[in-house]
Formats: sequence, C-alpha cells, structure tokens
Amino acid sequence: PDAVYTLELLVKPTGIPSPTILHYQELGLIARIAPSGRGVSRFSDEAFRALRRIEHLRIRYGMNLHGLKLTLKLLDEVERLRDHLRSRQ
Repeated sequence: PDAVYTLELLVKPTGIPSPTILHYQELGLIARIAPSGRGVSRFSDEAFRALRRIEHLRIRYGMNLHGLKLTLKLLDEVERLRDHLRSRQ
C-alpha cells in the first residue's frame, strides 16, 4: 500500500513550504486524501511524486502555475494512453 503523509511530512523532503503545498492542492495540482477525523490533511505517494515533479518543472524550466497545470495534464494523459496501449497487448 502507498504511504500516507501529513502536510508536515511533505515539507521537509520536498523543501516546499506548507502554504505552497496547500495552494497547489487548491489549484488541483496535487490531491489530498480526505482529512482524518482530527482534520489533519493527508497526502499519498502520488501527491509526493507530483510535488517532486512540480518542483523539477518549476526550477529546471521556470514554469509558472499555468504552465505547470497544462504540463501535468498532458503528462497524465500520456500515462493514461500508455496504460491503455499496454492493456490492449
């Protein structure tokens, strides 16, 4: 099973401040798992990987939020198409 991260556990390994992570989540760039009963936001491995990808694109290529959204959407579509092709073989 995938690991589950709290917001605080994402900050240190990614180097991304918690307000930025929450902003990315609000924009739909990353998804969070429904909050636990105590109202703590939880994130999956997928969100962790997305944050690493976002930071790579932002730092390496200087992408703004609009560019990030478009690029992530296109990368997700490529992955969906790859999965579809694999399932047909």
